[in-house]
Amino acid sequence: MFFKAKSRLTGAVALLGAIALAGCGSTSDAGGDHSTWDGNDQTYAEGEMEKELDPKGAWTEGEMDLTMGQWEEPVTAPVAPIIPVQEAPAQTTRRGDTIIQGCAYPTGNRNTSAVYLERVQPATVMAGVAYSYELRVTNLTPGSLGGVSVCETMPGGFQFKNAEPASTGTEEGAMCWDLGAIEGNGNKTIKITGTPTGEAALDFCAEVDYTSKCCARTEVVKPALELTHKGPGEVMCCDPFYFYYTVANTGSGNTTNTVIKETLPAGLKTADGKSEVVINAGTLAPGQKREYRVKLKGENCGSYSSQATATADGGLSSSATATASLKEPKIGLKFTRCGKKQFIGRPTKYCVTVNNSGDGAAENSTVTMTM
Repeated sequence: MFFKAKSRLTGAVALLGAIALAGCGSTSDAGGDHSTWDGNDQTYAEGEMEKELDPKGAWTEGEMDLTMGQWEEPVTAPVAPIIPVQEAPAQTTRRGDTIIQGCAYPTGNRNTSAVYLERVQPATVMAGVAYSYELRVTNLTPGSLGGVSVCETMPGGFQFKNAEPASTGTEEGAMCWDLGAIEGNGNKTIKITGTPTGEAALDFCAEVDYTSKCCARTEVVKPALELTHKGPGEVMCCDPFYFYYTVANTGSGNTTNTVIKETLPAGLKTADGKSEVVINAGTLAPGQKREYRVKLKGENCGSYSSQATATADGGLSSSATATASLKEPKIGLKFTRCGKKQFIGRPTKYCVTVNNSGDGAAENSTVTMTM
């Protein structure tokens, strides 16, 4: 009798197997050793070894049956080959009395796979004696893997006792563990304890499942426009003046295709005779502002109110209003004699009265009189 290891992928196992040879007859040649049967001496000779037959002329040892006067060809008991049950090839190492068998998923190569499932178990175990083994799941990637689960199919000759952590359920006869997420390059271990109930090889199969995520971060920004619009206040009706514009990005992202537009009220024109102001401010970074001024002239005196609007991509807008009062001074001059009586040869006083009947200030006014 000899021992043979049996390996199954997605977890593998090793226990005991047996081979038996059977045969009998007057003469046989098996493996080079000559065997003879002597009916008179009732002795079976094999090399230098002699064994006595029972009175009935038959000897049985294990699976071998020898009967006097009967010949059977030697028969080898079938031994199951090592059969992979998963595409991922197992990588087996032995450290003393411990066997470590691992499978890399999904490529079979640790360098190109996402998950590595290892089975750490004794090389041999005894029937009727409880033992423990481990299933270790390692995340081979730098990122987190979610939804990690392991399902272990146990043979009938293995009496399950307990597991750490406890199983979370069964699936198609397999015991399963939902391990949740495993962080990058991290691992989680399941320890299973049970007892072999008989002297037969135990075949275990474990399957691992996981959710691989492809994650990316999208930065969210919120640009904002703020427009300030100012006029000159009061200005002479005949003097040119300026409207001032300040557009600023008060948000967290760039404003693009920023434009300031203003339709001037009747009576106001730009210096080049246009009734609309258009300013391309382009792109504004967060916290950036730009200032502009436009030269205007009034066609008529009076008070004007004008609204400008700044817009940008993404539906951004901001409006502001500026005012201008175009004033016109009206100077009046009155020349009168100051006294009721005047005498020849004596000084005479004349009074000059200047007034402004308009709505604009007449600054730096001068009265000149030619006598």
